[in-house]
Amino acid sequence: MDNLRRAIVIVSILVLIGAGVIGFMFALDNIVTNVESPVVELSPEGDPYDPSRERPASTASPAAVSDASTMLFVLTDEKGDSAELVFTATADFVSHKISLIFYPVDTSVAVKTSAEASEFKTLAGFYATEGLERLTEAVGGILSLPVKGAVSFKFSDLSNLINAFTSKDNGVSYCPPCNVSAISYDGTAVSFKKETTLFTGAPAARLVGFYRTKDNVYDSETVKYYDGTRGPQNMVAATFADAFVSQKLTGNINAYYSTNYESLFRTFLKDCGGAPASDFPARMAQEHKKFTSDLVDSYVIDTKKDPSGSTLIYAGSLLRTENESGTITAEMISDDKLTQFLKSLY
Repeated sequence: MDNLRRAIVIVSILVLIGAGVIGFMFALDNIVTNVESPVVELSPEGDPYDPSRERPASTASPAAVSDASTMLFVLTDEKGDSAELVFTATADFVSHKISLIFYPVDTSVAVKTSAEASEFKTLAGFYATEGLERLTEAVGGILSLPVKGAVSFKFSDLSNLINAFTSKDNGVSYCPPCNVSAISYDGTAVSFKKETTLFTGAPAARLVGFYRTKDNVYDSETVKYYDGTRGPQNMVAATFADAFVSQKLTGNINAYYSTNYESLFRTFLKDCGGAPASDFPARMAQEHKKFTSDLVDSYVIDTKKDPSGSTLIYAGSLLRTENESGTITAEMISDDKLTQFLKSLY
């Protein structure tokens, strides 16, 4: 409810909500209630929410308690100044599903600062100028997710985490979408082939960090997938994260990882900015075997640019991603499926 009271306004999400996602935020499948869910109206102009439309507390006895925890993860450059990837991870400890949602850092949103004023910036802009806390507000407001913790970490931290969970085997199995041999925007040499590869830390970090070349020139192989925008990067990062979580963090993983699960994550978190959710990583360490690979899904928020150049979300923005032998596909989540999906994140 904190996000609602702060009235984070997402540009053009009125279209998304008006298309059939009315009342999703509180109509949980596994909670019995006699109170009708409200219609929450969002205005592109930044009008505040009407508090009288908020749902009163229900006195009905719940048949089951929703038990989902959402965290925000921000991958930054090595200085920690620039947000390069932004995603949320929701673990549902009832259905044992994990949902990963990646948000392009150039997505533009408006965040209410008072009854009369809003800030309009990209997600990267919020992080660069106001830090992790305000970015958490902005991201949480896009789908009105109750984010319970947020951490920022560098590419080197990501490399260390992946190395920690691949040290007893051969890495994360993943097939990139095309052949790439280039110098990335930050001067890093990037090379990978469109073939199933076992990725360890540093190669994985270069894979998910690549989105454009230093000189914006693309050879005939690279241009088959990458075009200098953030979209392809998010698709690769989302599907690679799906592979990493499915293969290394859930199910019947190597006994060493299972035994040291919490300590490996705490080693990673000590170098992160922000603070994780209070039930992470201890609870995942206890229950990771219940989360199987078929219950892990990755999504991206697609975007469009308006005439001014602002990158906005729109109806049909949420896409479910899959990587089949290097062919990455994205399925648009229809209105009825979106309603059900969002219910599962509460």
